[in-house]
Amino acid sequence: MPEGLHILDSNKDIANKILKGLAEVLSPHFSNAIPKIRESVAELVKNEISSSPEMKSISGGTLQFDIGLRPGQAVEVVSIFAQAVAESVAVKYTPIKKSGRKLKGGIIISIQPLTYINIPDLPLEWELTSGEIADVKKLLLQLGDSMLVFTYDISYGPFGRSGGAKMDKSLEKSWGISSGGSRVPPSFSGTQENNFITRTLKKKSFESELSIILKKILSSK
Repeated sequence: MPEGLHILDSNKDIANKILKGLAEVLSPHFSNAIPKIRESVAELVKNEISSSPEMKSISGGTLQFDIGLRPGQAVEVVSIFAQAVAESVAVKYTPIKKSGRKLKGGIIISIQPLTYINIPDLPLEWELTSGEIADVKKLLLQLGDSMLVFTYDISYGPFGRSGGAKMDKSLEKSWGISSGGSRVPPSFSGTQENNFITRTLKKKSFESELSIILKKILSSK
């Protein structure tokens, strides 16, 4: 230290000034990044939902035939699900401030309310044994492994409204999302808490991609 130079502030005062200075620098940087973060996260979510095993199967695989979707309907269903979940992305910014010996505040990202109210009903052209009209949204997000149609089995082939399967009367069979001759494979069934959307958003690969996006945006000038 040069002769005659004295530091009058205590270590605590210096630390407080550093924290306050960081808050002043970080706060507008984080705030200005919100629109870009939301746009990028929404695009990631849309791509992840569209490429999920369930949506891939709906857009040309067994699941399309299982639930009786025509090709055009199948493409539309995938688009509706992916777009609805993407549009649910919300990014909230809490101003960064000094609190004690730490900084508090930052960004909270919310994706998809558990009510699924943002996703429209997607009715099909057949009924459950209960008399209720079948609906893609309910089949994949609510009904789980319930038995849904009794005394029917499925046959695959170039027939039916989907062009790939039809229902056959069978007194010894029942159709449920995880029954032996099920029209919907067990791995695709879902409930409000555990379905293809929640499974997609909980994947390690999704979390990793999300982290990369945030780091890239927040580290840019």
